[in-house]
Amino acid sequence: DGGTTAHPGRVEISDKVLVFYPSQNFTANATYTITIQAAGGLAAETKYTFSTGTVADNTSPAIASTNPAAGDTNMPINITISATLTELIDPSTVNSSSITVSGVSGTVSITDQTLAFKSGSNLPVNTTLTVTIKSGLKDLAGNTMSAPYSWTFTTGSSVASTCVYDLSIFDTCLYE
Repeated sequence: DGGTTAHPGRVEISDKVLVFYPSQNFTANATYTITIQAAGGLAAETKYTFSTGTVADNTSPAIASTNPAAGDTNMPINITISATLTELIDPSTVNSSSITVSGVSGTVSITDQTLAFKSGSNLPVNTTLTVTIKSGLKDLAGNTMSAPYSWTFTTGSSVASTCVYDLSIFDTCLYE
């Protein structure tokens, strides 16, 4: 608060991103100063200032887009399946069951607003798959996605040989 009082919360570092998750709302119409101490390669202390407004975020996250899109057909069997949400997601609310693909095991990751699923091996050939994003994901303001979201797509038999990068997912090849 104005650089004099520490605001309660936690800090998480993911790759090159430092995120502060407040444990309580910031005060309306207040100015806050973020101070990052010199350490770990940072030569000098760095400060950032921001001001809050008067409106609280009460909007729950929702699905903005999916890859592949609902109803897509003949998709490569080595794709990364993803869903981009309308808001930044608190990574502590993401787990291995946050996104599931019918009959397929894999790993789940989150980068900003994008939830990704990468199968442990190629997806089944010529198969209609159902992808489900489970409820319970929270945005940074603590609003919860209250209903699950599902869609289907169909694989083909090809393996994509080139990467198509989605800028919203850092260093993720959607088609390998």
